[in-house]
Amino acid sequence: MEIIVGIVDEEGKQEILRQKIDVEHLEEGVLVAERQLGVTVMKVIMEKEDEALAKGKPKGWQSLGREKRVVVTEVGRVEINRRVYRDENGKRRKPLDEKLQLRQYERLTWGMKVLASELASETSYRKAAVELSWLIGAMIGTINRSQVKKAVWQVGEELEQREREEQERIFKRGGEVKGGEIKCEMLYGEADGVYVNLQREKKRKAEVRVGVMYTGKKAIGKDRHGLENKISITGMPEKSEEWQEELLRAAWSTFDLSSVKQLIVGGDGAGWVKGSFARLEIETIYQLDRFHLCRAIREGLALKKEEAEAWLRRCEEEGFEGIKGELIARIEQEHGARKEKARRLYGYLAANEEGLIDYRQRLKLDKKSHSGLGTIEGYVDKLVAHRLKGRGMSWRKEGLRAMLALRRHRNELEHLCWQSPLLQPEGQTVVKTRRKEDNGEWLQASIPILQSISGRPWVENLHSRINQDADFSIS
Repeated sequence: MEIIVGIVDEEGKQEILRQKIDVEHLEEGVLVAERQLGVTVMKVIMEKEDEALAKGKPKGWQSLGREKRVVVTEVGRVEINRRVYRDENGKRRKPLDEKLQLRQYERLTWGMKVLASELASETSYRKAAVELSWLIGAMIGTINRSQVKKAVWQVGEELEQREREEQERIFKRGGEVKGGEIKCEMLYGEADGVYVNLQREKKRKAEVRVGVMYTGKKAIGKDRHGLENKISITGMPEKSEEWQEELLRAAWSTFDLSSVKQLIVGGDGAGWVKGSFARLEIETIYQLDRFHLCRAIREGLALKKEEAEAWLRRCEEEGFEGIKGELIARIEQEHGARKEKARRLYGYLAANEEGLIDYRQRLKLDKKSHSGLGTIEGYVDKLVAHRLKGRGMSWRKEGLRAMLALRRHRNELEHLCWQSPLLQPEGQTVVKTRRKEDNGEWLQASIPILQSISGRPWVENLHSRINQDADFSIS
């Protein structure tokens, strides 16, 4: 059985689209018809717009006829014949191209570039091209990796330019910024850097900076904690001053800084990390990141994990003065390369002496009710390393900056690409809901049907199988 669907013009005289649907392949047939309809409607609208632009063209423009152009839109590949003119200065003009913001030799519309950029911010250019071709119902290869790369550069540059203008408006022209509303007495800030490989550049690597600020941590599961009121920032600033300004702008627009009495800063000991949050002008306590501290101890003294953790606890409780004498004795006992490593450890700890003792001990706070630091490494991975680092992966500087901008605006791009209000039923809005916290109570709940038939062999067997795992026990 076949069903024929189609559309005709307003007077019902001219058939615009006719599509057969085989009921045996219903879903695929409807999808094809839907795409064909979208392409047809898009073509009609473009032709009508081209006619409207022709009526309003300047009198001095000379008509050169029409030229064919293929435009790849979000509904599919559209082929049109649009009008071409020569203006008073002898320049060829194509009003429809200018209206659609289509550059010469480009096929993707701006909406497609945004969609391509959103996909490429999570996966490779090649894979994003395949996914994008499938999404618009085109053959694999209709969109290639080069087109995706150009889209990423253009959209990323647009976002970065917007950020630069905002920063200049605030810090160079004294523009106002609406203050944040999140109140907290203690604010946490962490920063770190990661090097990314470059290609066809004078330098082979570029440092990407990552910062995160939050008001504390909350339990989200067994031995798992999430950050409260978190904001994250990435960038490749030329100067530390630019990085400090960006952190200040982000903090000011998010938190009510007048309510903050104490700032806890964590980092690996680099000078720029320690000074990252200086512009906030809040009383600060610096703490050396425990991941880097433990790694330095293990490498410097060639210790096993348990021994290194014991030294780490001593650093947290006693500080540099508490371990200084024993560390000097260990250096004197070593020889050759191991002696040199121990000396480097001594210098590292001495340079970060103020960050060794746990901040909670210094402020006389309960460790259970106040969160520790050490979240920055995870955010370096999530924001930068997972997409920008990898075997054989290297970047041009423009592409790296563009990709970082896309990563910073991930939520905005997701909303723009996948949560369009036009795709929602009329009168309905999408309400984002958070998952209810899962404390595992459902795993401990009784199952009445099993209680009522207890004693049967298959029920007892099910009980024993489930209760072998402590995380899945029933009564």
